[in-house]
Amino acid sequence: MLSLVAAFVSVETDSSTRVTALDQTSNNSSDHPPTTERASVPRALWATGVIVLAVAGVLAYRGLYRTGESISPDVAKRLIGRWVRPDGGYVLEIDDVRSGYALTARYFNPQPVNVSHAKWTRDGDALGVFVEFEAPNYTGSTYTLTHDPATDRLVGVYYQATQQQHYDIEFRRVP
Repeated sequence: MLSLVAAFVSVETDSSTRVTALDQTSNNSSDHPPTTERASVPRALWATGVIVLAVAGVLAYRGLYRTGESISPDVAKRLIGRWVRPDGGYVLEIDDVRSGYALTARYFNPQPVNVSHAKWTRDGDALGVFVEFEAPNYTGSTYTLTHDPATDRLVGVYYQATQQQHYDIEFRRVP
């Protein structure tokens, strides 16, 4: 792929040189002497842009820049379900876990609270859940949770945005 980029850059370089040569032959005015500096700056910017795009493409191809991840049905089952906080009866329902870190979640206290953003994460074998709210008294509040497979709990931190407080919490699966 890099040889393709080098060939592309050399073609652009040759094309820019020809344009510069045309500029030089058509510009005989003593007020504007011929120069190659005008073409060298845009050519350098163009070449830099092509190289950056090529490197980004190689990284994406090799999977070093992850924009999403697939999830197996067995792993998704670890997160899907109805979860309750034993310290207050708050309920988190996770209905769907999809590729690309997408997650469908609902939250009740005891009435529904709008979930503005929800996603799942993976760090090695550890699965996580992030939920953010957009509702009166909840705007900007979040749950950052990790699934504990040994106890089948979601454990983590609740950030209460209006009070700017963090609370260690857990959710237990409702059978």
